[in-house]
Amino acid sequence: MQSGGFARSERSAVSRRRSSLAVEHYGRIARTLEKNIPVTLQMDIDNKFYDDDLNAFNIVGELPGTDKADEVVMLGAHFDSWHTGTGATDNAAGSAVMMEAMRILKASGVKLRRTVRIGLWGGEEQGLLGSKEYVKAHFGDPATMQLKPEHAKFAGYFNVDNGTGLIRGVYLQGNEAVAPIFQAWMEPFKNLGMTTLTIRNTGGTDHLSYDAVGLPGFQFIQDEVEYDSRTHHSNMDVYERVQANDMMRNAVIVASFVLQHREPRREAAAEAAAEAGGAGGERRRSSNDERSRAELAEIAEQSFCSASSAGSAVTIVRIVQTRRAADLFARAPRGLRSSVIDRPRQAVASSCRR
Repeated sequence: MQSGGFARSERSAVSRRRSSLAVEHYGRIARTLEKNIPVTLQMDIDNKFYDDDLNAFNIVGELPGTDKADEVVMLGAHFDSWHTGTGATDNAAGSAVMMEAMRILKASGVKLRRTVRIGLWGGEEQGLLGSKEYVKAHFGDPATMQLKPEHAKFAGYFNVDNGTGLIRGVYLQGNEAVAPIFQAWMEPFKNLGMTTLTIRNTGGTDHLSYDAVGLPGFQFIQDEVEYDSRTHHSNMDVYERVQANDMMRNAVIVASFVLQHREPRREAAAEAAAEAGGAGGERRRSSNDERSRAELAEIAEQSFCSASSAGSAVTIVRIVQTRRAADLFARAPRGLRSSVIDRPRQAVASSCRR
């Protein structure tokens, strides 16, 4: 079995068979060897190959767009898992976050300009096989760089595959030009700790399939939460390791990022025009800000009360729940957004009790 997550070619060498130990057991062996005491390991490994059906599969679904329906934004995660546990953090967590993000977008009723498509990939653990074949069939062949018409209509791909931890930022994959855009999109989530953009690449998962044909593919940065030390590819990768609150917040963040795919240059021009409005424009903005502040506060409270009754996290208010909220949030200046969204949890919770 190839170690999961790293892309391979047909000429790749067969990887060595491997066995995993709990860190405590490994540490005890290492400390014993450091004292020059010989260590003998005895293993009883009973493998079975399930080869009745050698086919893998992808799961694909979408929410249709409107005026830009032929353009596509994608979110995804790999659906397959390692064999020793139940794959809760690698990668049922990522699959569940992406499905919940799609549910939020559908339930909110927000008008989506571009089609939003989800891909849950098979064969990731054997070398990104599912996403590689999907990209090759729809967008282009990385071996020849022969691109398909859909390539020109693709807006971006977002991936979750680093366990159950809270999203803290985005790996930019060397794409420095996108940093200011993502910085603005992260603004409402800064008090959750989503503050990091790194130019660095990260490997081992399905955004690489998009990156290989020149498409913008991104992986989120997450808290590790025992991922490499305990759950990753181990028999401890089970349901009890999943952090429910982090999962809910991650779904909100992903849904928000997908929703933000609109016309940034047009919005920037509108903001510039408002800034040039002079004193009269300043008075109009002040009046509009007060109305927007009141409406946003009302929507935030209603959303939080609804989310609280379902046991959800307070940050569920960050994803717009209605088309009216979406329009207000998009138009609101950053300071206004923060003043509403960052209201103390106790104050909002008390309004629910009323």
